[in-house]
Amino acid sequence: MRLWRLAKANRSHDSLDDEAEGAKRIGGRWNSRGTPVVYAASHVSTAAMEVLVHVDWQFAPAHVLIAIDVPENASISKIEEGQLPDDWSTYPAPGLLAEIGDNWVTSGTSLLLDVPSAASPYERNILINPKYPDASRCTMTIIGPYVFDGRLKSMNQ
Repeated sequence: MRLWRLAKANRSHDSLDDEAEGAKRIGGRWNSRGTPVVYAASHVSTAAMEVLVHVDWQFAPAHVLIAIDVPENASISKIEEGQLPDDWSTYPAPGLLAEIGDNWVTSGTSLLLDVPSAASPYERNILINPKYPDASRCTMTIIGPYVFDGRLKSMNQ
């Protein structure tokens, strides 16, 4: 299975631990500060949406596109929208979502957690637990620079 991630170009991308550093440092929708999680997406466009909702396009730092290849037999848990509170996609995210993600990481249930994307309805994000024993079987490849289309500038006006 191939997953996609956009990451700041000026950071190290040598390991899943490197990729989890930002989420660990500041927390996210599906994790609390201090819990390492790698946020990835099933499509490049979803990964782009996830970045765009967090930055002003005009000031977005340079990004690289990273492909993360996960073994086909990797363990995966899935959360459906129906299992979540009605306000799950709001910003800021309800604290319950971070609790769900934190519990998933600490329980070691699976390598991957498939969750709905708040930024792109009908799409999915895939969280990777970098501390899971099989995490070392994932491989990362930097595909190259990712440049957002200049027409997106009009979204911020």
